[in-house]
Amino acid sequence: MVVANAQFMRNTDSMNEMSCTLGAICARIDFTYGLFWQNVNGTMTIAASEGLGLGRSKVRMLQTERQNEQRRSLDRGETNPDEAYVFPVGVGMPGRVVQTGKHEWITNVQEEDEGDFLRKKVAIESGIKTVFCVSLGGGDVVEFGSKNALPEDYATIEVARGTKKHDMTGHPLMR
Repeated sequence: MVVANAQFMRNTDSMNEMSCTLGAICARIDFTYGLFWQNVNGTMTIAASEGLGLGRSKVRMLQTERQNEQRRSLDRGETNPDEAYVFPVGVGMPGRVVQTGKHEWITNVQEEDEGDFLRKKVAIESGIKTVFCVSLGGGDVVEFGSKNALPEDYATIEVARGTKKHDMTGHPLMR
């Protein structure tokens, strides 16, 4: 099954299927988690996840909580980007990748400046080191993270780039 667009991801079965595909690709490339981000009205939002120990309802609850926290902080003139789970296009790794269409790979986010990786605090707390994002076109971005510090690997990036074209076992779809 090919994931077509944001409309497709509103279907529960499609989100579950994408989560399964992310999990299979994580296993194939030996990464800890996978996230499928979508551009919804100029904001990058998590549409599916795997490997975080979070179900879809928990992800949505976290996103709603983060959005509410961000609104309250902005109303008070404060910002707390470390724990953001939503990003405007052009901001944060998923936002930059959807804007440029180019992949980003950070070998150890724990050593990065917080301006380069806004979820550094969360990465440290969860032991995540390597994170990379790849644009899938149409406002979609896939992100994978590992607890190991791994050098940039173009074969891994190509597997991730084909996320929409993989089945739930992580293998390419036959055409």
